[in-house]
Amino acid sequence: MTVRDVEKMIGYVKENNNKRCKENKMALSNLEKQAKKKLNSSNSKYPSAKVDDTVRVRVPDADRAGSDQRNLLATVTEITENNHYKLGTKYGILSQSFSKNQFTVCKERFISAEKHFSSGCRA
Repeated sequence: MTVRDVEKMIGYVKENNNKRCKENKMALSNLEKQAKKKLNSSNSKYPSAKVDDTVRVRVPDADRAGSDQRNLLATVTEITENNHYKLGTKYGILSQSFSKNQFTVCKERFISAEKHFSSGCRA
């Protein structure tokens, strides 16, 4: 193996590394575009709620008896920095945080935040 052969191999390795870096940057750019597109779609499909808005939360079948209601009315008591919502009912503040796709914002205000108890409920 000559010096020229070694230099050719080094050139090929550098060229492959450059191609790989460009492909990785392009893949990252495409993933960011896709994430923005999905976020815009989610924001249009699930509107944001404000503090003191009334929302309807679906109660899972496993958590209710046959005669219990399928939905629960709650109000937004707090919005955390990562866009999760703390909800309160007339029975107290729910311990679980909810994202926008887990509830439906009601047009009317049926209950207000002043009616909540300070104790937490199991959700």
